[in-house]
Amino acid sequence: MNGISLSNDLGVNQTKIDAWFQLLLRDARDKYSVDPDKLWSHTLSGLYQVFGGDKNYYVVAGNIITALYWASPTVYPDVIPCFDILSASGFGIGFITHATPKWTNLKLEASGLIRYKSNNKEVFTVPVSDKKLSTHWIDAVNHYDFGIKNTVGVGDDIKGDANAANFAGLPLSFWLKRNERVWGPIRDGTINTGVLTISSLLEIINNPEFVKMTSSKKSR
Repeated sequence: MNGISLSNDLGVNQTKIDAWFQLLLRDARDKYSVDPDKLWSHTLSGLYQVFGGDKNYYVVAGNIITALYWASPTVYPDVIPCFDILSASGFGIGFITHATPKWTNLKLEASGLIRYKSNNKEVFTVPVSDKKLSTHWIDAVNHYDFGIKNTVGVGDDIKGDANAANFAGLPLSFWLKRNERVWGPIRDGTINTGVLTISSLLEIINNPEFVKMTSSKKSR
């Protein structure tokens, strides 16, 4: 389902549909994080409230999108190469998420990311209804037995990842600024002083601050 099909089917301006779709999806993402079932049902229900028409049309469209979402969890092309380099260099990798455990486990298994879990620990999960805070990052670091001063925080959510990791006392924190518009809430806010911005995970490897930090650890 997209702006084009809705525009054709309902006779509504595509730009208007796109704008509402982004607004509603943003609201759904803020409420439900990555809970595919609630994410898309909320968004499609909102579109029905705005544009009307045959309600069943939206229900079927939502079911199709949700099924596709569950069937094809993917990761960005920079993720595996970056993790391979870090893992081969002896760095531990941990995951902190507020997606549902069901979705998280499916994505890790389907993408192959599960093989990078450090210390054989389960993924650290924040309840979907909560926002990731600095205390969650501290708990996640302790969960993986990394040690705060030995951990680098990376994420695409300004408040819940980059700033929260920075507030938690991690010596280095990156905001991964993907060129996307769908997930509006993750871009809300202003990054803390000291947080570094990257557009690809691979930029971490040769980042001067990362090299400086990891080199000093290895030299001890």
